[in-house]
Amino acid sequence: MFEYYEKLTGGALSGYISELTLKGHSDNEIAMLLGVRWSYLFSGLGWFEWSQIIAEYRQMQRRQQAFPREYVKA
Repeated sequence: MFEYYEKLTGGALSGYISELTLKGHSDNEIAMLLGVRWSYLFSGLGWFEWSQIIAEYRQMQRRQQAFPREYVKA
């Protein structure tokens, strides 16, 4: 789900989540802010869907930290 919306936003979604994280917002607050920011584009998404997207983003971050690209063979 995260990858789908990341492609639709041209990479802006992960940047916005990172920015809000650096500002000290919790994942619940970020889900709410994403719903406010992109409600005009993705009107069918509620807080629950945004929180799932954030959870997938965090999971992707953990995978990248566990296996940095320079150590992963193609």
